[in-house]
Parts: sequence; structure tokens; C-alpha cells
Amino acid sequence: MTARIIPSEHALQKAVAGFLQAVLCAPYYWTAIDHAARVSPRQGADRKRRGVKRGIADFLVMAPGPRVLWIELKRDTKAAKQSDEQIDFEEAQRACGADYVICRSVQDVQFAVYSWRRGTLREAA
Repeated sequence: MTARIIPSEHALQKAVAGFLQAVLCAPYYWTAIDHAARVSPRQGADRKRRGVKRGIADFLVMAPGPRVLWIELKRDTKAAKQSDEQIDFEEAQRACGADYVICRSVQDVQFAVYSWRRGTLREAA
């Protein structure tokens, strides 16, 4: 039996960005939230003073309505779970009417985005 290769979260993010770029065009809008870079304590304090918060999901997708979908990526391992800040962010977004999904593969993202575009994400999740 061969061991399954689990891509890094960075590799997964690049693959998801490629998928979103290929399938979403105006009026849809998407962006990655680049907040995972390691910074010094001084830079971290500066980010905090500027209002940068922990726990924000990896991707934001918007559509007319307005409709909002947040995508949090996690490696497909048992150890990969949400932090307390990520759980707080998810709860806040859901309370505001946004959709939020946790995906562990490009296929998960594809299913979530196609379901969200059809308006069936809540039943599919």
C-alpha cells in the first residue's frame, strides 16, 4: 500500500486560487487573504495596531445580492482543525448572513463554490 501524499496548505491555496481564477468572472469577485506570513513581534504588534485580526478565512468570494462566501482551507489531516479565532470568525460571519465552508481539497472547494452559486450550499454542507 502506498502512502497518500497530503499537499501543504500553501500548495492547496495556490491550486484553489487557480480554480477560482478559472471559473469566477464579473460580477463575481474573489480574493485570497494573505495573513499567514511569519512576522517579527514588532511587525505583529504593528499589524494589530492597524486592525489586522487573527482567524480570518483564506478566501473571500462575493456575488451580487450581496452574497458572501468565506473559504477556510485545512490540510486533510486529523491535526488540522480551526483555531479559536477561526471559530469566532466563522460564527461572526454566519451571524451576518455570510456563508462559510471548511475545505480540505480543491474538489471540496469546487463543490462548495458550485453549490453556493446555485444557492444550495446550506443543504450541501
